[in-house]
Amino acid sequence: MLPLVVVVLAMVSLLAAGLTTTAWRANSASVLSRGAQDISRAIDVAAASAVGAWAADSVAQRAIGVTVHRTNQVVDAALVRTAWRRTHPLFAWLELDAAPQASSATRTPRRHERRAYWLRPPAISVVGALTASGMVEGEDGTTVVGADLAAPTTWCRGARATLTVPSIVAGDVAATPGRIWTLTPDWRAIVATEQMAIGSAWSAVASLLPAQMVGSIAQSPISDPEWRALRLEGDTVVLRGPMRWNGVLAVNGILRVEGAAEIHGLLMTTRALDASSAALVVHGAVIAGHSSSDRVRLSPSTRIQFDRCAVDLALATIATPRASPLGIRMPIGVW
Repeated sequence: MLPLVVVVLAMVSLLAAGLTTTAWRANSASVLSRGAQDISRAIDVAAASAVGAWAADSVAQRAIGVTVHRTNQVVDAALVRTAWRRTHPLFAWLELDAAPQASSATRTPRRHERRAYWLRPPAISVVGALTASGMVEGEDGTTVVGADLAAPTTWCRGARATLTVPSIVAGDVAATPGRIWTLTPDWRAIVATEQMAIGSAWSAVASLLPAQMVGSIAQSPISDPEWRALRLEGDTVVLRGPMRWNGVLAVNGILRVEGAAEIHGLLMTTRALDASSAALVVHGAVIAGHSSSDRVRLSPSTRIQFDRCAVDLALATIATPRASPLGIRMPIGVW
């Protein structure tokens, strides 16, 4: 009789142990599943936050190929690290690493994801190599060319669609008082819709760039080999060369250029542009002035060459992420 009781008790113990193990495994799986869902949700929230903070982080203004941003943020008790990496003027990767901030469980879900984003530049209409609301003044030696010509060192090189635009679109074109402009560039009068587009272009750029206040003090020479964007604010902003800039250079105020200045990309000013004592060279385009009283004065050493590629690369510096066309989700396991 005793052996039978022992056998029964042993069987009951084994059954109880089995049920306990099954329940523990089920509970562990449930906890792990909930944790994985929390991690997935945390990654989605962190990704949305990173995309929303794109302009403030100025990620698009950094060098291509460099990891430019990494943050730690807590979302629903999960720690998420994010990093942007731009591999093309209009393409960027967002990497996200997520794990529970603290957990007593021996097995905790973690996830690593890479998401791809196309970048959308602002819609800015460039109708001429030089677009001005007011009068453009120049003299013999002043050169403005609307035939598209890309520099051989840019991303586009020869593989691009060429487009010729008028050399000058302005309120009027005339020789500098007391001087002669024998070979006036081809030009046409600016129309009302194009004048309105100048204001819209400034609004689009200004909304994506923080301003640097310079007052009426001369701005120090600037030089940067990378493609960037810069917005300067002041009643009169003076740029003294020698200087070189690649990208968007936007000035809210009167812009006076002195000395040698070379700009690849897009030069914008909301008021008058005075380059009468400068050797200003622009590969890209110039947009100047908001009213007919804003004059553009060019020296005989000025050369403006329309370059569609340079304009596109400049606008790419302030492009913003749009909906991710694809997401490569790579979970890195459970610990």
